[in-house]
Amino acid sequence: RKKKAWQTYRQAYDESQAAFYEKLLEILPYKGKMIKVKDCNSYTSPIYIKVDELFKHGSKIIIRGYGFISEFTDYRDSTWSNWDFMRSYEFEIDFIELEVKKIHIISEVEFNSAFDKMINNMRYAHMKEML
Repeated sequence: RKKKAWQTYRQAYDESQAAFYEKLLEILPYKGKMIKVKDCNSYTSPIYIKVDELFKHGSKIIIRGYGFISEFTDYRDSTWSNWDFMRSYEFEIDFIELEVKKIHIISEVEFNSAFDKMINNMRYAHMKEML
């Protein structure tokens, strides 16, 4: 009887947990929006993403879409950019309360302006290097 009770409990738990995560993904307002993720773990520059996908994988929430991030400094080893059709930002579900404070929905104008700034910085760095 203990085994049957455990199986019944475990099935109910798994179903309620799956329903919780499904609802959580529904209420996160990012899919189809453009976001700016500030204070991104190891990055000092924000990540920009036009969100195509929002899903749970294991214990993480993954936000994915067309996006970019860049860092331009006076130091060669600290200047870079990344432009990607599958840019991702992920975080542990346990830290969702902290993580959603880092994610800001932005306008298309702000998104495009940040992209233009990255391209202009790349162009300037390229020309400077070529002289």
